[in-house]
Amino acid sequence: MLSFLISTFFTRAKTAVAVGTLSFLGAFFPYYTVSDADTPMILKVMASFLSPTAFALGTVNFADYERAHVGLRWSNIWQGSSGVNFSVCLLMMLLDTVLYCAIGLYLDKILPRENGMRHPWNFLFKKHFWAKKSILHENDSCTEVGVDNVCWQKRTTFASSGSFEPAFESISLDMKQQELDKRCIQIRNLHKVYSSRKSKLCAVNSLQLNLYENQILALLGHNGAGKSTTISMLVGLLPPTSGDALVFGKNITTEMDEIRKGLGVCPQNDILFPELTVKEHLELFATMKGVEEGDLERMVHDMVDEVGLADKVNTVVKVLSGGMRRKLSLGIALIGNSKVVILDEPTSGMDPYSMRSTWQLIKKIKKGRIILLTTHSMDEADVLGDRIAIMANGSLKCCGSSLFLKHQYGVGYTLTLVKSAPSASVAADIVHRHVPSATRLSDVGTEISFRLPLASSSAFESMFHEIESCIRRHTTSETSGNENGYCFGIESYGISVTTLEEVFLRVARCDLEEIEHMEPKKDLLVSPTSLVSDVQHFPTMKDSYAKILCGYYKKVLETIYTIVKSSFILIFTMVFGFLSFLRRQCCSCIIPRSTFGQHFKALIIKRAICARRDPRTVAFQLLIPAIFLLFGLLFLKLKPHPDQQSVTFTTLEFNPLLKGDGGGGPIPFNLSWPIAEVVAQYVEGGWIQRYEPRSYKFPDSEKALADAIEVAGPRLGPALMNMSEFLVTSLNESYQSRYGAVMMDDQNDDGSLGYTVLHNSSCQHAAPTFINVMNSAILRLATRNQNMTIQTRNHPLPMTRSQHSQHHDLDAFSAAIIVTIAFSFIPASFAVSIVKEREVKAKHQQLISGVSVLSYWISTYVWDFISFLFPSFLAIILFYIFGLDQFVGRESLLPTVSLFLVYGLAIAASTYCLTFFFSDHSTAQNVVLLVHLFTGLILMVISFIMGLMETTKRTNLVLKKFFRLSPGFCFADGLASLALRRQGIKFVSNDGFLDWNVTGASVCYLAVESIIYFLITIGIEHMPSHRLNVNTIKEWFCSFGHLEHIASESFSEPLLRTSAGTLSIDVDNDIDVQAERHRVLSGSADKSIIYLRNLRKVYSRGINENPKIAVHSLAFSVQEGECFGFLGTNGAGKTTTLSMLTGEESPTDGTAYIFGNDIRSNSKAARRH
Repeated sequence: MLSFLISTFFTRAKTAVAVGTLSFLGAFFPYYTVSDADTPMILKVMASFLSPTAFALGTVNFADYERAHVGLRWSNIWQGSSGVNFSVCLLMMLLDTVLYCAIGLYLDKILPRENGMRHPWNFLFKKHFWAKKSILHENDSCTEVGVDNVCWQKRTTFASSGSFEPAFESISLDMKQQELDKRCIQIRNLHKVYSSRKSKLCAVNSLQLNLYENQILALLGHNGAGKSTTISMLVGLLPPTSGDALVFGKNITTEMDEIRKGLGVCPQNDILFPELTVKEHLELFATMKGVEEGDLERMVHDMVDEVGLADKVNTVVKVLSGGMRRKLSLGIALIGNSKVVILDEPTSGMDPYSMRSTWQLIKKIKKGRIILLTTHSMDEADVLGDRIAIMANGSLKCCGSSLFLKHQYGVGYTLTLVKSAPSASVAADIVHRHVPSATRLSDVGTEISFRLPLASSSAFESMFHEIESCIRRHTTSETSGNENGYCFGIESYGISVTTLEEVFLRVARCDLEEIEHMEPKKDLLVSPTSLVSDVQHFPTMKDSYAKILCGYYKKVLETIYTIVKSSFILIFTMVFGFLSFLRRQCCSCIIPRSTFGQHFKALIIKRAICARRDPRTVAFQLLIPAIFLLFGLLFLKLKPHPDQQSVTFTTLEFNPLLKGDGGGGPIPFNLSWPIAEVVAQYVEGGWIQRYEPRSYKFPDSEKALADAIEVAGPRLGPALMNMSEFLVTSLNESYQSRYGAVMMDDQNDDGSLGYTVLHNSSCQHAAPTFINVMNSAILRLATRNQNMTIQTRNHPLPMTRSQHSQHHDLDAFSAAIIVTIAFSFIPASFAVSIVKEREVKAKHQQLISGVSVLSYWISTYVWDFISFLFPSFLAIILFYIFGLDQFVGRESLLPTVSLFLVYGLAIAASTYCLTFFFSDHSTAQNVVLLVHLFTGLILMVISFIMGLMETTKRTNLVLKKFFRLSPGFCFADGLASLALRRQGIKFVSNDGFLDWNVTGASVCYLAVESIIYFLITIGIEHMPSHRLNVNTIKEWFCSFGHLEHIASESFSEPLLRTSAGTLSIDVDNDIDVQAERHRVLSGSADKSIIYLRNLRKVYSRGINENPKIAVHSLAFSVQEGECFGFLGTNGAGKTTTLSMLTGEESPTDGTAYIFGNDIRSNSKAARRH
């Protein structure tokens, strides 16, 4: 539930992942502040409102019972040794679950987001929310005024211009009955206004429209007309500013959950799960729509057949073509017998065959449904639309059947005649004689066109008869050889009616004229409510509540925006200064100076603009490490370091979780002497565990215990050895821990008693405590007074300066760990932008546009390094604030700054190498974060522990040479060395700060790695033909599963193969294709601009699946000045072919040439064209 709560603040996965991880770690930090046993119970309970802290406290309590060999039971669940018991931790985690869920649900309702209904902050306290009545938005009263102010000018100009009159076809009696029965969708004065700081934009203006059952309404409009906004309001993605809509009588503002039960949507952009198959998608959405399990398989099978995906039923979506994904989206919308189906451009990306079959399907399923269709294809609207509505500038301009609109807005018929000679005038005479109002459109050469009014259709019959007679006479004259046949003047003719496209263009043109007419008068128009709005300048009461609630949040965002803006000014100054240096010094010998500078500057400006447009993400990427470090250092500062307290030696401190005889646990006691039986009766603070000799023998026990036996003497020595054997064999007989054992000697002649105490060395005060137990027992024996005792206390001296320094250095070591964790998020942010550009093919577009690989990566390197300077600067400032002189002291400041600078260079370069293994930016962010956490923090801790143990020191020195290949390890090890330098734990304490054993090795390794990793990145980019990425490696290894095909197909091609061998080719059936192939392969097309020679692409699916041949030995050429039409159905291989030509994909075999440059061996030169 903590993840759910955090997710409500974000709309982007990459930012949520980073902040979520840091939030979890930050919520765990309070544990270190309240983990001490002396911390009051109330503070631990308060800290437990953070679930990671509650979990840590409960885990420690649980571990205490396990360590005592008792385990957690119902009898001890309310007991605890650290001030808080397991039951309290469990209850707090349950409370946290409920609390996080409630807060998350509340914030999900009120926080602004791109999609979905947003409620006012006080919606829980309003009666209509619980009564499920119409929702009143938090600024309804102001909104109505705002809507009128925004849209009034449009209505006024529209009414005054008189240039365009809306046309709406009257409805039938059946439609009216549907309105009465509420079997339709009624859109009533629907408004949507987008507000910004500077202006308001009216996207939908007083839309009134009805959609009826058994009909398809085609909603047309230019881009930005308001179609998608209208659909978003109908499906609940956007809240209307005012107005409403009823779907089968249910209001979209209050009953959206009920509406969605019968709603099917095919969105404009495919929203699919890449890892699921076609069948799994349909099963999932059918189940969501309430399809019974018994009907599920049949319904999925029928829908797969209907949309034409029967052969792709078990194929995952990520390998489907764009047209196939549209078919699947359509199937998802239709499955489950949805009563309302909304199709937003359902056939975009489909080939003509698939488009026609989809049209047939939509017409077939319209019975019993209300279908709303948006499209930019006029043919599609004409074929499918029972009624057609056209929107422009947010308003509905017309609605009716296709015939009605053509009649209403049509300009008539177009008559085209072909004359026998350019000078022949008989055609014009015939037309004007029958239709005097005809207008000549064009008269070019032998072709003449006329516009005929719709009202003149009654004269067409006689006119056509006369034209036909002229054509027949002309033909007869030619047959008879009459040279004067041309005088009859007409060879052929054709007539066409107004198309829907012409209607659409006329409506759109009229709308454009309205806008142009409105602009000059914009300042002169005054709305009726403008004076009222001026008077109501002050915020309403509801606005005040909103500002009070969000005031702090807005201030924080404004502060972050100011910081980011200021940092960008600094960044631009440094970047362009560095640009001049690079142009003068570095690049003159590598690439043309002007080209590099132009590309470099453009790429830097691109990154700056992207950062400026997305300041919140940039702020999180730059500030998260500093904020995490701030809270980490703050918790370290709050952790107390008091002087050690006075300790009373008593066994009551042992086994505090348990209750038993004596209260202090078992005391193994040797009772072989009579005096031992007597003394044992006076022992308090534990219960006597009788020593019983066992048959177990230590291996070489005499040798192992030789020194102890020699000191104990010949009589006690063997007894000590037997007691040791007993302690080993009886280890699991008691669930209580044993901290001491007693070996009694026989009473001496002078009456004195001798004993030997065996103690658990893991317990600091075990030896003096059990000696005091025995002395007290002997005292009680001597005085015969059971109440006599000896109290012994240990009162340590105050902590010395050296001890305080040690604690301070350990805190600095903890700070080094926190810095390592915080700065692991920075390379993850570097990877996001790089992988995302490659994911959306923006990087490839830049490369084929002429950007060199070197300028691309250097600009990225410079931008990322300068971005890294900002959190580094904040980290050093925090070191000063918290007094960590181990890092910012007079002598340690330079090593610290050096570490940060070279770490920024090395971590950016190493991250670039990792990005080639990812195709999804979210995955790259998570994996890169984990990689740097492991190679930085984990390896540093492992090396530190190994360096403390004598047996592993030598091994650690060898492993560190390999660990230093990771920039994260060098950075963490350098900071840890600075923190512990005075303690001499890792090296001699008098070593200098820049000595090899302190920070010298880390700085040198990081400096070298920054160069090497960057060169590796450039080298990978320049690899011929293939790219070293996950898909290529997977494809190469999967090829070994198809060795049986190796005789006919080249599946086991090496990663870096560049040869363009030829393969056996299927015989082409088309004679033109055969001729083109022969021309290309014979060399006759070598002077063409583009020519393909047996270009082939095969995708390996896995060992148990047959490979997919996407492109099968293409051979054709494109000549200079030729526009080559490259057609094919969905999945035919068009996109794959173009991807290979542009260098995005590498051919499996064959090759292609662009201006004579081989795309496999000389791709860089090919990209220049």
